[in-house]
Amino acid sequence: MTSWNRLIAVVPTSALDRIPIPIGFTAAEWDVLSRLLILSEFQRRSEELERDERWQQLIPYLVVYNGEGHVFRYRRRRDHQEERLANQHSIGIGGHVEQADARENELGVGDLLRAAERELREELAFDELAGLRFQGFLRRTAHPVDRVHLGLIFTTTITGYRGIGGELAEGKFEKPAEIISAAHLVEGWSQELLPYLATITRP
Repeated sequence: MTSWNRLIAVVPTSALDRIPIPIGFTAAEWDVLSRLLILSEFQRRSEELERDERWQQLIPYLVVYNGEGHVFRYRRRRDHQEERLANQHSIGIGGHVEQADARENELGVGDLLRAAERELREELAFDELAGLRFQGFLRRTAHPVDRVHLGLIFTTTITGYRGIGGELAEGKFEKPAEIISAAHLVEGWSQELLPYLATITRP
């Protein structure tokens, strides 16, 4: 989880319309992601940046499967440091991309994958990660917080799951149909992705 005042990856909001990345979930390939990353830079995370709609903070957001094709659903702790996410249910694990994740001054796909795996291992204890497959972008404008964050959606399969980290209150693998039937429990980004659980592919 990113702390305040660290340098995080952002892109100009204006770039989303040029690429383009419309509102909602948009399936995309690696080359489109690479084009977006070329436009990225690092800025210090602050309350000002959280309100600055000229910039989109990049958030790798991982939908995690096990070998049986079940999806991990979890609930965050009530005292979660991101107050707006406290006690929320979700099917996506992710966080900010930090400058420390980048090997060079410019952010590349490999750097993004390292950031995504770092976030995953902070939240879950497991043995192996069977790759990360990029699925597309998630863009929302319903709330102020949505308008400054862009979801980079990945799927992955893990083996040897052993439990959750300290940021989570509870979590378990469930059949996609079970999660869809409880859609009212999950936060906004997860709700956007639920209709696609049956069609997105996993490694």
